[in-house]
Amino acid sequence: KGLGAAGKIVTTNEEGIGEKRGLFLDEEYTLKEVKAEGYYLNEDTIKFKIVNNNGVYSIEGLEGNLKDSRLEIIDEIPTVILEIEDEQKPVYNLQIVKIEKGNKENLLEGAKFKLLKDNDEIGTLTTNSEGIIDFNNLYLYNEEKNNQEEGVYRLKEILSPEGYIRAPEYTFRAQINTETNEIELKQDYEENKNQYEYEVENNTIKLYFENNPTFKLTKIDGQTQESLPNTKFVIYDITNGQEEIAYDTKNNIVGELENIEGRDYYVVTTDENGEIKK
Repeated sequence: KGLGAAGKIVTTNEEGIGEKRGLFLDEEYTLKEVKAEGYYLNEDTIKFKIVNNNGVYSIEGLEGNLKDSRLEIIDEIPTVILEIEDEQKPVYNLQIVKIEKGNKENLLEGAKFKLLKDNDEIGTLTTNSEGIIDFNNLYLYNEEKNNQEEGVYRLKEILSPEGYIRAPEYTFRAQINTETNEIELKQDYEENKNQYEYEVENNTIKLYFENNPTFKLTKIDGQTQESLPNTKFVIYDITNGQEEIAYDTKNNIVGELENIEGRDYYVVTTDENGEIKK
C-alpha cells in the first residue's frame, strides 16, 4: 500500500542507511536487496508489519535474515529499524608482465590491454618500461556463491608492442584452492589458446603474458650451436616473382641502406644474441 505495484527503490547513503517514510500501519511490507557493490546480496526476502495495540506499537510477522530489528518512536512516529548484514566479496590483484615468448628477460613496453567482466570494461592500461600493468580489486570465484559472482574476466590485447604479434583473447578466473588455502588461477577455458606461467605473492597474481615476434631469425654456428651476432642479411619481397625492396606493415623499408662491395643493399643485422626480430 502506498508503494505502487512495482514497489520503491531505497538506496543507502555513505553511512549505509536507507529510509522510506510514509508506510501504513497494519500493512505487510517486503524488503528485497537487489544491489550491493562489492558484497554478496542478502538473498532473503524480509517481511514486516507495524501494528498498534491500544497505543502500543510493535513489529509483527517479521521474517528474513537480519542482524538486528527494533521499533523506536522518532518524532512521535513509530519507526522500524532493520539491520541487514552483507558478506564482502573477496578480492585479489592481477599484475601482468608482458614478455617475449621464450625469453622471460625481454620485457615489452607499449602493449595495451582492456579488461572486461560481463562485457563491461574494467579498464584499459598500457605496459610500462618494465612490461608491467596492474588491475586491482578483482573478485575471486567462490563456489558457494557462484550464482552471484562467477569471477570470470576477459583480457584483450588491443595493441601489441612494435614488432610483435597481438596475443589472442584470454579468459580466466581466480579462486582459493581448498587444499592449500592459496589463490590459484584457472586457465582451463576452451577459448584460451595459451596457458601462461604465473606466480602468487600474498594477494597478487603475477601473470607472464607472452608475445611472439612478428619475424624472428636466429643465426648460429653449425658446429658449436653458438649464436652469431653482427651477421648481415638482406630481406627481399618476392611476391611478384622477383627480388624487390621489402616493406613492413607501416610501409617502412626493412633494413638500413649499406654499400657492400660496391652495391647498395638494405640490410638487417643480428643482435648480441644472434637474432633479428621484426
